Amino acid sequence: MIKNKKGYRYKKYFKKKDIIKTIVFKIYWSIVINSIRKYCSFSIIYISNNLLIKNTVRNGVHKMKNIFIGFLLIFIDFNLNLGNSQIGLIPDFVGYIVMINGLGEMTDESRMFMEVKPYATGMAVYTSILYFIDLIGISASLGFLSYILAIASTIISLYISYNIVRGVKEMEEKYNIFLNGDSLRSTWTLVAVFNVVTYICLLIPIVAIVCIIVSFIVAISFLVAFNKSKDLYYEMNV
Repeated sequence: MIKNKKGYRYKKYFKKKDIIKTIVFKIYWSIVINSIRKYCSFSIIYISNNLLIKNTVRNGVHKMKNIFIGFLLIFIDFNLNLGNSQIGLIPDFVGYIVMINGLGEMTDESRMFMEVKPYATGMAVYTSILYFIDLIGISASLGFLSYILAIASTIISLYISYNIVRGVKEMEEKYNIFLNGDSLRSTWTLVAVFNVVTYICLLIPIVAIVCIIVSFIVAISFLVAFNKSKDLYYEMNV
C-alpha cells in the first residue's frame, strides 16, 4: 500500500510536471508566434510605405517627363518627301497627346497647366489634320495658305510652351525652390524670336536656312533647360 501511495504520488508529481511543461511550452510558442506576427505586420507596413513613397516619387517625375517627351516629339521634326506627299516620321500630334497626359497630371501644381491643356488638345487635333493633308499631298497645292497654317501652328505652340514655362515659375514660387525657371524662360524667348525671324526670312533662302539651323539649336537648348527643370522637380519629390 505504501509503494502504491508512493507510486501514486510520483505519478501525480510527474503529471503536475508535465502540465507545467505544457503550460510553459504554450506560453513560449505564443510569445514566438506573436513576435513573428508583429514582425510580419511591421514588415508589411514598412514595405507598403516604401512602395507608396517610391510610387509617389515615380509619379511625380513622370508628370514632368511626359511634358518633356511631348516637347521632344514636337520640336524635333524629321520629314520624308515622296513626290507631293510629306511624311512626318515623328508626328507632332503624338507629342501633343503625350503632353496632354503630363499636363493633366500637373494640374495640382499650377493652374497654368490646367489652362493650357485645352490648347494642347486643340493642337493635337489641328496637327493631326495637317499631318493628313501633308500625307496625301494636298499641302503642295495650298500655296500661301499652307504658310498661314504653319504660322498659326507655331504661334499656338509657342503659347502652350510659354504657359508651361509660367507653370514652372509658379512652382518655384509655390515651393520656394529653384527649378531653373529663369533659364527656361530665356531659352523660350530665343525659341520665339528665331521662329519669327525664320518665317520673315523665308523670302531669302540662304538667310532662312541659317535661321532654321539656329532655331533647331535653340530648340535643343530649350529641351536641355526643361530637362534640368524636370530633374530638379524629381529631386524635390525625393
